[in-house]
Amino acid sequence: MSVIVFSASARQKLLSRTGLSTPGLTATDEDAACLQALSVRRRIAASALALAGDAQDSVLHLMKRS
Repeated sequence: MSVIVFSASARQKLLSRTGLSTPGLTATDEDAACLQALSVRRRIAASALALAGDAQDSVLHLMKRS
């Protein structure tokens, strides 16, 4: 599992986009925002792997037809 490290400005941008940039931001809210970002990164990685596999299968299929 990879670890995501946010700079202070990146963390603030992420939190403001998720509506969590309140002055009384708790550690729980910050952890939730980081977990949400991790979840999104995992879904993007899974989609990228699936697309790469599909592309490879398509190329192999074309090569077999030649």
